[in-house]
Amino acid sequence: MNKLLLLFPILLLCIFTTIGCVGLYFAIQYPENVPFYAWIILLIFAILPLIILYGLFFGFPVSEKQWQEQEKIRKKLSFDENGMTIEMPLFDKSCFIDWQSIQKIIYYNYVVSSDFTEHYQGFKFYLNTVPTYTKHQKQWWLNRLFPKDSSSKMIDIHERLSRTA
Repeated sequence: MNKLLLLFPILLLCIFTTIGCVGLYFAIQYPENVPFYAWIILLIFAILPLIILYGLFFGFPVSEKQWQEQEKIRKKLSFDENGMTIEMPLFDKSCFIDWQSIQKIIYYNYVVSSDFTEHYQGFKFYLNTVPTYTKHQKQWWLNRLFPKDSSSKMIDIHERLSRTA
C-alpha cells in the first residue's frame, strides 16, 4: 500500500490521541469539574486511536482457528459441463456462469508498488449475459438487509499477495 495514503489516517489518529491525552491531563488536574460521561469520552479518545495505530503498525496476531475461518470465506471456484460456479460464502450466495455466456477470459499478473511488495494476480471474466446468483437458505442478517445482486457483466477473481521484508 502506498505509504502516502496511510499518512493522513495516521495523522488523524495521532491528533485524536493527543486531544484525548490532553483532556485526560486536565481531567486529572481538575476532577471536580468533570462528569462521569466525560471520563468515558476522554478515555475513548485517548485509548481507541492508540489501539488502531498499534494494529496499523504491528498488526494483530491471527490464531489457527481464525485463519481457518478466513479460508472458508474465500471464494471457491468449481465447474462442470454446464458452466462455472463461484461460491461466495461472505455474501451467502453462489454465482453460476454458463459456458456460452463467457466472451473472454483475461489472466493478469502484475506488481503495483516500486519496491515489489504488492503483487496482484487473477482472472477477469467478460460475459455476454449477467450471471445467475443463487442465495443460500440461511443468510447473515446484513446480507438479508442488502440483498442486491451485481448486474455487472465482468467478474474479477483476484488475489493480492504482499511480500514483507
